[in-house]
Amino acid sequence: MKIKNFDCVQIKQLGSQKIYEKIKNMSIEEELIYWREASRELVTIKDKKKNNKVHEVD
Repeated sequence: MKIKNFDCVQIKQLGSQKIYEKIKNMSIEEELIYWREASRELVTIKDKKKNNKVHEVD
């Protein structure tokens, strides 16, 4: 039995398709809002992880 390795390209394509489905009917203004909010969420997640690492070392 062959075990399938992680397929990075497939994961990227699935993620791209999900985003496309969310934004395909949005106006340019709505799309800009979507990307700004997504960016803020990523920064928040990154900051939380960064803060947790600092506290773990102490």
